[in-house]
Amino acid sequence: MKRTLVVMLLVMFYFALGLVSGVFLSGYVKPEQLPAGNLFALPEERPSPGDHVKESQIKVYNNKVEIDLGKYQGSWARFAGSNSMDPVLDESANSIEIIPQTTDDIQVGDIIAFTYGSSLIVHRVLEIGYDELGWFARTGGDNSVVADPGKRRFAEVQYVTVLIAY
Repeated sequence: MKRTLVVMLLVMFYFALGLVSGVFLSGYVKPEQLPAGNLFALPEERPSPGDHVKESQIKVYNNKVEIDLGKYQGSWARFAGSNSMDPVLDESANSIEIIPQTTDDIQVGDIIAFTYGSSLIVHRVLEIGYDELGWFARTGGDNSVVADPGKRRFAEVQYVTVLIAY
C-alpha cells in the first residue's frame, strides 16, 4: 500500500513537471507572462477579432468551402514577410478581407489593412476611441512591443481580415 502511494505521488510529480516544462518549452507561455506564484495560470485574455462571418454564412463541402460575406465586398490578400504580425501572418498566408462600410465594422482585436503614407500596413486594432477629429483606432503588430505611431482614421482603413488560410 505504502509503495503504491509513493509510486502514484512520483508519477503525479513527474506529470506536473512535464506539463510545466512543456508549456515553457513550447513557447506558448513565457515565465514572465505568468502571475507570480501560479505556474498553471494562462496569460491574460487579449481581444480577439470580431465575429464578422457567422457560422451560418459558412458552407463546408468535401472539396471546397463557400463563405457568404453578406453585405460586404470581399477580396483576397497575400502578405509581405515583414515579421510584424508573426506568428499569425506571414508571407505564406492568404486571407479574405472585407471592405468596412462604417466604423462599426471595425473592432478592437481585428486585423486591418490601412494606408500609412504610400504603404499598406496590416496590423491589429489595439484601441478604438473618439477625439476632436472623430473616430480613431490605435494599431500595432503582434510581434512588436510598441504600438504604431499616431492614430488611424476610418478613411485610412482599407480592409478588415475575416479569414486566414495557411
